[in-house]
Amino acid sequence: MTVPLLNRLVPSRWPIAVKLSTTLLTVALLPMGLTTYLNLRASMADVEATAYENIELLAMGQSAQLDQLIVAHRRIVEYLAKDPIVVDFRTPDADRASRQAEVDLALARLQNLDPSYDLAYLIDVQGRGAAAPGLPTVIGNDLRFRAYFQEPQRTGQSYVSSILVGTNTNQPGLYFSAPVKSEQGDFLGVAVIKMNGELIWQIVDELEHQTSPNQGAFLIDQAGIVIAHPNRDWLYQSLGTLEPAVATQVRRDRRYAVDTIPSLGLDTLASAMVGAETSGYVAYQRPDHPQ
Repeated sequence: MTVPLLNRLVPSRWPIAVKLSTTLLTVALLPMGLTTYLNLRASMADVEATAYENIELLAMGQSAQLDQLIVAHRRIVEYLAKDPIVVDFRTPDADRASRQAEVDLALARLQNLDPSYDLAYLIDVQGRGAAAPGLPTVIGNDLRFRAYFQEPQRTGQSYVSSILVGTNTNQPGLYFSAPVKSEQGDFLGVAVIKMNGELIWQIVDELEHQTSPNQGAFLIDQAGIVIAHPNRDWLYQSLGTLEPAVATQVRRDRRYAVDTIPSLGLDTLASAMVGAETSGYVAYQRPDHPQ
């Protein structure tokens, strides 16, 4: 009984009808299976592309929000720099002692205009703090090393910094500055507004809440240093290894009130993001992140 049963399992011993039926069934099912596989692959690719596009749209939306914020506050600091009270205070032959109270009041009013403002102050032509009602210790401090002084002096235009850590407050801030000029166009100093950097952190945190659990959101500066991240332990670390010249410049500028900028070891991600000039997305997974 066993041998006949085994014989039935050998294809060469099958009846011709069974062989034909099996062949036809295989020929019919193979294309269907291949089509199903290809459709599944295409569907997965579409889902992945849609997910990347959604992430890009979220990032672009938050970028637009940041742009609007920057444009609005840049105009305010330009207005401050042109205020006759400020210009008169910085005029070389001005009696600054008698005008100190007046300019301090103007700065204090502007500082109270927006709860996100930490400080409004003036820098003289030599790069030293000249008026700062919210933080008197700024007065006399040498601020020539700050780009928010150097750029308005060099270009004659307003300037917006990345997030910096204040040397007097040790708190993060976004600095808006504009040159103070005489009626003849002579450079008289710089007007500065410092916005609380935690406002930028909050915007990035909100973006984090809009992504899926296995995704994250953070902000880097032009050198690839993390300046906003829901995990504050990531702050002021670079995605990849900084070029020696860049690392030296960051220390010289005292941007983040730290002596060294550690690397997160994400060099591949850094190469894709730092210096990028077009919008888009890049797929990347941390080496230590589970699949």
